[in-house]
Amino acid sequence: QTHTYDMCYYANVPDFIWKSTDELYRKESFQHFIDLDLYAKEFKARGEKPNWDPDRAKFFKKYNLPTTAGRAPWRVQELADKVAEITKKLKDKKLSSDEHRALQGQWLLNAGTLVHDVGDLGQPLHVTSDRGGKSRGGRARGAVSQLSTFQSR
Repeated sequence: QTHTYDMCYYANVPDFIWKSTDELYRKESFQHFIDLDLYAKEFKARGEKPNWDPDRAKFFKKYNLPTTAGRAPWRVQELADKVAEITKKLKDKKLSSDEHRALQGQWLLNAGTLVHDVGDLGQPLHVTSDRGGKSRGGRARGAVSQLSTFQSR
């Protein structure tokens, strides 16, 4: 049995489920974009080269950036870690079929969200302060090149 439909569904959850209520949108919206312009300003104001610590807590303890600047790279890493953790659990032969099915559902939700968030980072308007596309003056190209400086673990 294939879960292609399920993966397609879960890859779209951030757009059609989390945007369905103001409460969910406020909680999740900043997780799937990053305003690299604001991060660049923060680094420049401190006279520092970009120092992208993959540990979210450590990074934001040092840099006081609002959630409106986005958090996508950290969210992607956290989701990748969660998918790896669930994948390891799914290999346990002692799981009951109910436990296995529940873990499959968790895997699909996390993997689908991961796919969505990685896809969002490939969208130029998800990595610049012009997320609405109003200026379109080429700023996104610079922001996309800044994203390559994010070093994962």
